[in-house]
Amino acid sequence: SDQAAFAANYIRKILNYEEANLILDEDVYGMTLANAFTQSAKKVGLTIKNRWSFKHDDKIGVEHSINNLVSTFNAWEGPTVLFAATHSKEGANIVTALRQLGSNNVQIFGSDAFASSGFTDQLRTLPQERTRAGYYTDGLYTISPFLVDIASERAQEFKYDFVAKYHAEPTVTAAMYYDAAMVVLDALQDIPAPKMTLSLAEQRTQIRDNLWRLSSLDKSVEGVTGSIYFDEHNDAVKSIPIGVYKNGKPIPALYQYQPLSDLKSIDNLLQEVLDNQIVTMNGKFMRRAQVVYAGLDFNEISDLDTQTA
Repeated sequence: SDQAAFAANYIRKILNYEEANLILDEDVYGMTLANAFTQSAKKVGLTIKNRWSFKHDDKIGVEHSINNLVSTFNAWEGPTVLFAATHSKEGANIVTALRQLGSNNVQIFGSDAFASSGFTDQLRTLPQERTRAGYYTDGLYTISPFLVDIASERAQEFKYDFVAKYHAEPTVTAAMYYDAAMVVLDALQDIPAPKMTLSLAEQRTQIRDNLWRLSSLDKSVEGVTGSIYFDEHNDAVKSIPIGVYKNGKPIPALYQYQPLSDLKSIDNLLQEVLDNQIVTMNGKFMRRAQVVYAGLDFNEISDLDTQTA
């Protein structure tokens, strides 16, 4: 729900659209995204112009919805934006169908499924994408929990170690599983050794209590996707990176929003909210930040001459 609320704010306040369109999968994932997007859109003054839905296990229904979407945009005049609350397979089909229209009027904004390897792998089976990476995806916005270009030093080390071992860059899924394992290992550290007479139920209770300790930034686990801790609803408190596809993979979008932990440090909170520098999403305050994407990666500085000016 957080990422959908974020998407609605981003589309309205950064991309400056006043109207949006929505397509969703009628399962828990798609409905959660769609409901949160609709509610947040209403709050920020973003009108939902068209809405299509399908069930991903209904092949005919999926094709029918995508055909209706394509027909609508085929007759559309002027730029518009589509938020896709779908899984990766259906998302790839939607992107393919829209790009085959030959029109760049539709800005696509996808959920985190559009940053997954399942999404890109399906598109890479198409000859156009194999010939030119990014043929279908360039310019597409997506929520991506892991963008190594704006991640921490630990994330950079993770990337290098991953490439050395697997000869490929880590996917979002790999980074998320790695962080999940880090959290579990942290929770296991204070469990007594097996020789202590704790029952399995008592050990599980201790692990749960250890996880509940991760309740603030100063009590967090440092992962490759950021510091990991949980709120009163047991949800992770994380930033929501926005990627834009270039040459077949997502890179950081020009503008990001970072969580604000201390509102008392803001001198003029109301003005920053009015200027869209600070936004609120599901009770969380986030501040706008601009990214300069240089694409530089310094591996080594050799033969450094300190004598010659």
